[in-house]
Amino acid sequence: MCRCSLTCHDLSLWHKEPWRFVTTRWQYPGRKSTGYLCYRLAVACFFFVWTVIDMATYAVPGQRSRWLIHITNWSKLFVMIDVVLQAAHTCHYQLWKLRKRPPGRTAVPGAYVLQEISFNPLLRFLYGIQWFFTNVSGVFAVVTVNVAFIEDDSSGAFRAARYFTSLLYVLLDHLVHNQPKHMLHVFYSLFLHVIYIVFNAIYVMAGGTTASGSSVIDGIDWSNTATTSGFVSLSVFLVFLAHGGLWLLARLREVLYSCLSDEHAIKLPLGTTGPPPYGAMRQDPEGGHPSPVIKEKQSHAGDRNSPTSKATPIPGHQPLPAEVDPAAASPITTGSSPAGSRDPAQPR
Repeated sequence: MCRCSLTCHDLSLWHKEPWRFVTTRWQYPGRKSTGYLCYRLAVACFFFVWTVIDMATYAVPGQRSRWLIHITNWSKLFVMIDVVLQAAHTCHYQLWKLRKRPPGRTAVPGAYVLQEISFNPLLRFLYGIQWFFTNVSGVFAVVTVNVAFIEDDSSGAFRAARYFTSLLYVLLDHLVHNQPKHMLHVFYSLFLHVIYIVFNAIYVMAGGTTASGSSVIDGIDWSNTATTSGFVSLSVFLVFLAHGGLWLLARLREVLYSCLSDEHAIKLPLGTTGPPPYGAMRQDPEGGHPSPVIKEKQSHAGDRNSPTSKATPIPGHQPLPAEVDPAAASPITTGSSPAGSRDPAQPR
């Protein structure tokens, strides 16, 4: 889920539940979700075409190499890389990994054991790259709206679409996808933000300008030290604020899921032994999906001594009372007499 602890583990991009990066929070991880797959492909196509058109229409042909000097264009590029990676990984998982079932496993919907899906180190490494760009693109989308929107002198629907398209996608996607959110991942966004500020300073000091010939790029004017220091400090503060807001949005996603999902009808405490019943889950602090458990086949009715015919007790549930054999049951008296009294039906 989303974690607020401050440990080295939370800074890592290696997660113990890799299927969370290729599924939506609103699907069972062992089943294919056609809707989520179409959503990923549509978003990837839209942002890829949007970024290519924006590159092709930037300034005059001789000035298009300066497209990357703007932080808004960095944000568009990060979002495009993120959505393309998510679409590719989701297609690979939904269309290929879920088809490769272990030998002898019946194709029962929802009865697929996730631990038996092999996630090799290369896939986990690629999922880590995707996780990195998801965090960075979300923060940059929020920061660029608050910083660059003030500096743009254009108006109308194009101005709103230019800056709010990525922001609306990021907000929606944090409610749809299943990727965890860690607070310490803010340092990845902060690292790239500092890199951009250093790049901007070096570019301007070397005599670089925008396509219009201005040395003020995205509101950063290095000739005015006082204003630039305040502007840079504000942008750094917005990085932490944006990541914290997206972390809260991921928390909201988990709360909505716990309220609306039927899979939370049975909650088992942590530390319970034995496999949980299908659809049950343990109270995992990571908020991950429970692994579905395939119930053992019941043997024939006559084979009562078979170990597979014995029901596995579920923690927290009282077992059903044992079946009473009428032949071995003791006779039940219809009336009760006080102590020391004689039953008139018995002979003296």
